[in-house]
Amino acid sequence: MYLEQDFHAGRAEYRFRATERMPIHLEGRLKLPDGTETALVLRDISGFGFMAECDIFVGICSTVELTLPGLKPLRAEVRWALADWIGCKFDEELGWDTLSLLIGVEQDALAS
Repeated sequence: MYLEQDFHAGRAEYRFRATERMPIHLEGRLKLPDGTETALVLRDISGFGFMAECDIFVGICSTVELTLPGLKPLRAEVRWALADWIGCKFDEELGWDTLSLLIGVEQDALAS
């Protein structure tokens, strides 16, 4: 178990998370419920969710679609939003094979 900090209405709440998120720096796209798309930078990921930076406001409880290199779009729910940071929970858990692929894509991007 890992302790997680979450923000609601400007105040921090703490809870335990089942899995640790892996730090990552990977560019992708986020599609909002109204069809608007924006660039984002993924900052951490686990099989259950991710944290990212994006340039536009995304409302809590919104269902979004995350597009990353080499993967089909992934649906997720925004669990928290603070300034230009969001935390999301995937609709379907990602397997280790998918997480390994993303880590490999990140390493390839850093090497170029």
